[in-house]
Amino acid sequence: MYLLYGAGAIGLGFIHQCKENGIYNLCVTDSNKKLSGTMIDGFPIKEFEKIDLSEIELIVITTSRLYFDEIKQTVNEKISGIEVISYEEAIILTEEDKLYLGNIRLNDPCLKAGIYSFSGIARLFDVRSFNDLERFFYLDNHRIIHKVVHYTEAYDRFFSKFRNKKIKVLEIGVFKGGSLQMWKNYFGEKADIIGIDIEPKCKKYEEERIKIYIGDQQDRDFLRSLKDRIGKVDIIIDDGGHTMQQQITSFEELFDMLDENGVYLCEDTHTSYWGKHGGGYKKENTFIEYSKWHVDSLNEQYFNSKDIPFPYRGEIKSITFYDGMVFFEKKKYGNKSPILMLGEEEDA
Repeated sequence: MYLLYGAGAIGLGFIHQCKENGIYNLCVTDSNKKLSGTMIDGFPIKEFEKIDLSEIELIVITTSRLYFDEIKQTVNEKISGIEVISYEEAIILTEEDKLYLGNIRLNDPCLKAGIYSFSGIARLFDVRSFNDLERFFYLDNHRIIHKVVHYTEAYDRFFSKFRNKKIKVLEIGVFKGGSLQMWKNYFGEKADIIGIDIEPKCKKYEEERIKIYIGDQQDRDFLRSLKDRIGKVDIIIDDGGHTMQQQITSFEELFDMLDENGVYLCEDTHTSYWGKHGGGYKKENTFIEYSKWHVDSLNEQYFNSKDIPFPYRGEIKSITFYDGMVFFEKKKYGNKSPILMLGEEEDA
């Protein structure tokens, strides 16, 4: 049984989501005792003090974030041992859902339908299938990290060659500082980790081998100043504001900072399809469409490209598209790859 705390518009919307996914084992309550005994979308609204909490496995606060802390404190004062989350953190799964987890395996391949918290989902994972990034993310103590589950497999695929080497890693978007700690742990003692964020309070997340610069990733002058202060880097990760202008501006200004054989990653590129970030399916000037254009530059030796203004002609080794991610591998300049035929022909 899942307890929804909040019977207003947000609560009603969440109930609709649950019913659409076949989740009906719900109990609803609200701080407004006048609502007790009334109905919301077919569910009775019960007084919190009269609910049998022994049947509740998760409490979801379905109100505005403004009231979340107050309600959570009220709930925690009266109960213990039941996880309390915001509706924004709730993940609704059906038995038909197939989770894409990269290389991570589930403890039980038969997925139980229900409402899960972030930690609840993680408890389904078989720790024996974790790579080093996943062991840090799921098992170690660190500051908050916010990642799509399959990203860690992709990170390991492209970044493992840099481990335990003297490198510089630049990440746009510090958030709560956890991902910078993850990179520091993963790449080893020879790596210097650099963070960029527009929020001044992120400076507090600096520590040994982690340096943070405050500035706007959309400000070309700020980005150009970093080139003088930091020099060449081996990895750039754009996990910043995720708008089209931010992503494209950052790539245009920072790709030149990559050393030979470096990797540039723009993540959360699903925003290329979201209008609020300036995106849209096949809309011009999204990061996805911008990246597709660079695919032609990889193959320019096979067509007449002299009049096409490819900005990184001969400098991109590969472009790899994942769900929500685009990786660019840099190479030492070279716009021709010879086509050879060698070997001995067999006698007829």
